[in-house]
Amino acid sequence: MIETFLMNQVQVGTLAASKAARVVHAARGRQGVDFGLRRMHGADAGLKEPRAFHIAGVDATSSTVAGQIYGIPVVGTMAHSFIQAHESELEAFRRFVRSFPDAILLVDTFDTLKGVEHVIQLAKELGAEFRVAGVRLDSGDMASLSKQARQLLDAADLSRVKIFASGSLDEYAIEKLLNAGSPIDGFGVGAHMATSSDAPFLDTAYKLTEYAGSPRIKLSHDKSTLPGRKQIFRESQDGKFQRDILGLAEENLEGRPLLGKVMEGGRRTGPPDSLEVCRARCKADIHGLPENLLDLTRAHSPYEVDLSGELTRMNAEIVKKLR
Repeated sequence: MIETFLMNQVQVGTLAASKAARVVHAARGRQGVDFGLRRMHGADAGLKEPRAFHIAGVDATSSTVAGQIYGIPVVGTMAHSFIQAHESELEAFRRFVRSFPDAILLVDTFDTLKGVEHVIQLAKELGAEFRVAGVRLDSGDMASLSKQARQLLDAADLSRVKIFASGSLDEYAIEKLLNAGSPIDGFGVGAHMATSSDAPFLDTAYKLTEYAGSPRIKLSHDKSTLPGRKQIFRESQDGKFQRDILGLAEENLEGRPLLGKVMEGGRRTGPPDSLEVCRARCKADIHGLPENLLDLTRAHSPYEVDLSGELTRMNAEIVKKLR
């Protein structure tokens, strides 16, 4: 019972946070919003993933219930159906800003650039009362459309109106857009982040390493494990991580110990960290990664993880004894 639940919860949260961290890094400081609830694999993921995304640096979510439970900022734009329910796009914009004057208006229902022109016309009509925060591009050639939209808005003295992009985005698409000089201020990322489409699972395991005070191992081919209770020690230099050493829990090695006990005897050892504490820790840990690991492609030199001498010795002794 414990194994199944723990692996499920740790895996889904770690997977979601890892994918989101890549999206946030690709966005280079621009706003990132979780638009993935409709694509997530079930209602539980619809709660847990927005929390993990926020810890990894995503600014807000469209999941209102996750926002209510975890205190994550909730944002949204507008629906295509709202525009389609009106006789014209401009009339839909007029009515929408009556209720949401600071809205981001969706401009691609019919023709993206014509939609931007309708926003400009709305600005002329409202004058000083015009408070629209941005326009949202949701389809088409985002690089070209964002540049043309920016030119139209700037020419109309609407440089403060931001450009928000969505629609089948992931970290690779975001990086490509920004490398092309796209003047996009924020990204709404849905299906690819919600399902971690290019890496949809983590190969996690839950194995017995100690029983009744004695170390235990598994020697299956390609699935062997290491014995004993463990600790991970992270060595750093000049604020950047150098390597991790996997050792025994009772060892006192150089580096920062990463593992801490959170449950004992079936109960929490203390209250869980707040979302903001988790978010700050995640940001600091990502900042500490070596530069070659902060690229979206596979690193030429992998991060070094070594075994301590004591763990190596214990493993060799137990293997020899069992064989």
